[in-house]
Amino acid sequence: MTQTTKTRVHCYNEHNVKIIKLQRAEPLQQLPNHTPWQTGTGPHSPAARANIKAALRNTLKGVPKTEEQKRKMSLAKLGKPKTAQHKANMSAAHRKRLDKIKDEKANKVRGTEVKG
Repeated sequence: MTQTTKTRVHCYNEHNVKIIKLQRAEPLQQLPNHTPWQTGTGPHSPAARANIKAALRNTLKGVPKTEEQKRKMSLAKLGKPKTAQHKANMSAAHRKRLDKIKDEKANKVRGTEVKG
């Protein structure tokens, strides 16, 4: 059994109503009086956006900590050795930042400052 890849595509009709379909390997034909097919499902409706906001707001609630709890968590973290993998990741990130700074300085000297 071979797996077929499907892509969700959308277009709008003359009444500005969004149509969503699954596209298999072959492209879909453009419908008369419709916009061209675009990949994805397009922008969310205001109602869908409100649902997403509400779900995120309820899910991502942080629990406020007292100063005592913050101090205890900080003390618990102190003195714990970092793993070799963590040390390697920190070193790589530090080297990457230094290389970026060196490149920026070199480009400034040459007068070819690159942004981004």
